[in-house]
Amino acid sequence: MYKLLLGYVFLALIVFRLGFVSPIRQVGSGGLMLVSGAFGLFYCVFPTLLILLGEQATRQSYVYQRFGVGDYWTLITISLTFIAFWLGYVVRVRTTARKDSTWALLHSREESAYLRKIAYVFVSTGLIGLTYQAVQAGGAIRMLEMSSCVRGNVCGMTGDLVFLRQLNYFIATGFMAYCAAHYQDEMNGVRSNFIPLLLFGGVFVYQAASTAGRRDILYPLMICCLMLYSAGYRKSEGFLVLFGAGIAWWGLTLISSSAYLDARYSSHSSSSAIDFFFGWNYAKNVFLDVIRGVGDTFMHFVAMQHVGVGQFGFLRDWTELPLEFMPTRFLGIDRGRGVMGEITSYMLGQELSHGFSGEEPPGLHGYILVNLGIFGAIVFFFASGWLVRWVDEKFYPRSHGASVKWLIYFLIMWLLLEYIREGVISLIVKPRFSWIALIVFVVLIDKRIFFRKGM
Repeated sequence: MYKLLLGYVFLALIVFRLGFVSPIRQVGSGGLMLVSGAFGLFYCVFPTLLILLGEQATRQSYVYQRFGVGDYWTLITISLTFIAFWLGYVVRVRTTARKDSTWALLHSREESAYLRKIAYVFVSTGLIGLTYQAVQAGGAIRMLEMSSCVRGNVCGMTGDLVFLRQLNYFIATGFMAYCAAHYQDEMNGVRSNFIPLLLFGGVFVYQAASTAGRRDILYPLMICCLMLYSAGYRKSEGFLVLFGAGIAWWGLTLISSSAYLDARYSSHSSSSAIDFFFGWNYAKNVFLDVIRGVGDTFMHFVAMQHVGVGQFGFLRDWTELPLEFMPTRFLGIDRGRGVMGEITSYMLGQELSHGFSGEEPPGLHGYILVNLGIFGAIVFFFASGWLVRWVDEKFYPRSHGASVKWLIYFLIMWLLLEYIREGVISLIVKPRFSWIALIVFVVLIDKRIFFRKGM
């Protein structure tokens, strides 16, 4: 076991060396760094902690009891896929002359004005879904009280229009869009109205608190912080707004879900070394919860190694994708769980109860392995490295104050990182449809602006 531990430590050093301090690293290589960071977290840091802490560090108990922490073949496969990704990125750098794209170099006031309009439309669209959810829950306050069961989809929300809840995601996207437009104008000396940003931020915090979803609040706030910092914004005001939004969400979640937290954490013993350093039981379990959430990707890959190629069909999630966007309850169609149901049953050792959420995705490594085999996986990750470098060339901003461009760049990269974590296209396209729509709108708008100006 300790030899395997040393193997993951050595792999972490390789990932750090190639992804962060490699000679190939240069301005405009953000994709290499982001993917390497995610790879190191999912497939180096977590396996190391799992070996040291044992089963308490994962919520995939069935997989752990059946397959343990994997074997040397697990380590070799992960290593080969990362090296293939890095080589694909390097080949693109070596064979393509560096040329900054016009899109990445330019930004304008007109771009910010268009983005504000998009933000208003997105937030208004999201309010439709949020209003429907509040009516179903019995009121705005009641919806906060039910946040924990809303997250687990166990509240029994009914109605043919329940698909409208999916519109909630547009609120966070609208908030990010307005944030980018507001601070782009500010950094370029243009006065901008701060009131809509506060209003959109309030709606965004409420929506995230109503689902008790950590990703719902953390992802947009992290993207906004990265966007402002990368664009050169150094005033404290913008970061304080984002920090305040996070604190407000945390407070609403704790108040509305105190019974849930007490039930979850009060029964744990407090006799570990972690409790000694932190001094309370909550800290230990929050720490372990973070590890467990991050570690699902690795445990899913361990499980998928024992699945034969084609056992779950070939790219079935792509053929089932159209059904994911259909209001099946409204149309009277029984969609079922499809391939995700089969994968989840394999991961858990039992089927999920009807109507409950909690599907277990295979992760991109596991998904590619069972669809294409090991050699197909190596080719796929080589091509992925080439594609990430292409994204860096086309979308990595090169101008100061271009917060809109930075937002689009980080949205694209975040979609990629989520795809690595999930591995199933519907788990990316459906909840992040508003992100994809925003990316497309901004690219089309910019093309129109720059074409009209003859750039």
